Amino acid sequence: MTLRISFHQSAELELKEAAQYYESEVPGLGKAFVDEVERALEQLSLHPIPGDGLLWRELTSRMECINL
Repeated sequence: MTLRISFHQSAELELKEAAQYYESEVPGLGKAFVDEVERALEQLSLHPIPGDGLLWRELTSRMECINL
């Protein structure tokens, strides 16, 4: 089962603005940020198991690696 995920318009704008900011701070970081968000969303769409703490822990630990 694959879950369809979509962004609200304001969330999409916020993601783009965040990526632009990160890119202005460190070249390549904006793209890395967007790539990681897309990877996380893909994993969530493929494994939408409610209450599955393992996936949540993996996603949050990967986000911390980006040094937001």
